[in-house]
Amino acid sequence: MKGTKKGGKKLPIKVYNLGSAAGKCLDFTREKIYLRMDASMGVKAVSIPVFLVNEAQMDEIYPPERRRALDPERVHEWVWRQKERKMDEYEDPLRRLEDDEKSWERYIVIVATGLYLSKHTYNAQRVIALADEEYLSEESREVFLNLKEPAIFLCPKRIVDWANRENIRVDLVLDKVYYHELGHALMDSGNTPYDTIWGRTIEESLANWVAYDKFKGSEARLIQYLIKSEPAEYQGYAWLSEAINPLIISVLIYSPYISRWEWEEFYYEWRRLFHRYFRKGFPFPPWFRSVKILEETIIHAWIEFKKNHFYNKNEVGLGWKEFARKLLERV
Repeated sequence: MKGTKKGGKKLPIKVYNLGSAAGKCLDFTREKIYLRMDASMGVKAVSIPVFLVNEAQMDEIYPPERRRALDPERVHEWVWRQKERKMDEYEDPLRRLEDDEKSWERYIVIVATGLYLSKHTYNAQRVIALADEEYLSEESREVFLNLKEPAIFLCPKRIVDWANRENIRVDLVLDKVYYHELGHALMDSGNTPYDTIWGRTIEESLANWVAYDKFKGSEARLIQYLIKSEPAEYQGYAWLSEAINPLIISVLIYSPYISRWEWEEFYYEWRRLFHRYFRKGFPFPPWFRSVKILEETIIHAWIEFKKNHFYNKNEVGLGWKEFARKLLERV
């Protein structure tokens, strides 16, 4: 399957079937899957190999520390409890919000449809042993056993099952899952606070925004329908522009690639333009016609935040936790 289209034409990405019988159901020859990508996503797509795995292989590969999910109903209950009590100024905004181990059992067939890994901690030989030999080529085996670079793993069976459950085209579900994992690749800057609820919420919401942003019209609405069936921490993608405003000073000014006074200047200029143009009915300047500039800014701030281990600094960490809280409140 790797690199070849029908008629001998080369695929722009590297795809290897590692032993999945349902791999034949995923079509990577479609032009649309590549047309939606922007330049930065395209760079990751052509650089990062994709491995198609069966369910047993995905469960073997999936890191144990990531096997957690927030049930939206439990988050709703937590939000109401928080409204009934007064929080201390320096209290953890996500205090008393805990993972439910049973939630993973419910969401594994959705969350573990795709996986981006920059470091490989699984037992490669054990993964190969779980393959359906009929769908495992010698080339795929060798590439996987010698893999040292980041990779994306997709589970065709779960992608197809998800599409069937929601009565949505398989290719649309595939594209959403693939773009989501490419979103993680784009935001990969080394260490991450992913093992915390707030870190996971921000990372998964941003990855979903990267994926969602590639769709338009009815396809975008279908993607949103799919996301509604995901855990709570994946659903904050739609509220980034609303949750970002309180962060302009409390978080973004601490980003290492821009000085504090520059961010304060940006914030006040943003407020001035809002009141001067939008509230009076005048059109925004061309560069400010969409909230997309703010959403892309938060992604870049998150990348720098992780790269520089800023989550070890309490004043910044509290800001991001507050951001995660605002995202979860809208679920």
